[in-house]
Amino acid sequence: MKPITTVDELIATLKGKDKPISYYEMMKHIKIPIREFEKYYSWKKEGMTRNRIISTKNFELLLICFEKDQQTSIHSYQSTQLWVQTIQGQLTEQRFKLSRNESIIEQSGSSIIPASKHSMIPQREIHQFSNKKNNRAVLLILSNQPIKNWIQYELNGVSKTVSAKYDSIYV
Repeated sequence: MKPITTVDELIATLKGKDKPISYYEMMKHIKIPIREFEKYYSWKKEGMTRNRIISTKNFELLLICFEKDQQTSIHSYQSTQLWVQTIQGQLTEQRFKLSRNESIIEQSGSSIIPASKHSMIPQREIHQFSNKKNNRAVLLILSNQPIKNWIQYELNGVSKTVSAKYDSIYV
């Protein structure tokens, strides 16, 4: 596969597949300059932003924009897999698990995702992204279907279903 160098090429590649492709393999070929993504950025002092680039019945592509010290909630997706790539800055991904009696959330791992690195989030994986650096950070997310909702967790194990909301919707 040749390098994917624009957002339009990425969308065309995703739309051009009639059968499931290895999204993880495709993410390795994304070489899109930051300036190509900037038109999809939005920022808030109160928290990170969710910016949907495109959503079809087969996939959803979005950007999460983080100011310094912002983070997502601790959450999981019950019916979708995600492939993520840091576009700008550096993010920390923390993974969690429910205790045996499901009464508390325990951290099970942590990794740093620097710019241009990608990762897969398995279905039902409980995780959180945070920007612990002094600069802004942006995360590209590819889902194998539209994200309608997710399960949000508190550290005491209490959870609730949250409907997807976006700060910006482009297509």
